[in-house]
Amino acid sequence: MQRRPVALFVACYLGLLALTVSAQPPAEDALGEAALLASTCSGCHGKEPDSAIASLHGRSAAEIADAFLSYKNDTDGPSAMHRMAWGYTEEQIRRIADYLAGQ
Repeated sequence: MQRRPVALFVACYLGLLALTVSAQPPAEDALGEAALLASTCSGCHGKEPDSAIASLHGRSAAEIADAFLSYKNDTDGPSAMHRMAWGYTEEQIRRIADYLAGQ
C-alpha cells in the first residue's frame, strides 16, 4: 500500500519536471528571443517616417545600438526611451539592433 503514494508522487514530480524543461526556449533560438525583445519597439517606431518618433526602418544595427546605448548611459534622461533602455543589458540591445536592422 505504501508503494502507490510514492509512485504517484514520483510520476507527478517527473511530469512537472518535463513541463518545466519543455517551457524553456532552446539556447539556439537567439533570433526568436531577439524578435520578442524587439517587439516592444514596433509599438512606437513604425516603418513610416513620423515627425514625433523616428522610424528605425533602413537604419544599420550600429546606428540603432549606438542610439539605444546613449539612452541607457544617460542616467538623467527624462524620456520614455531612457526608462526603457535602462531595463536592457548591452547584449540585449545589440541583439535588438541586429534584429531591427535586418527587417
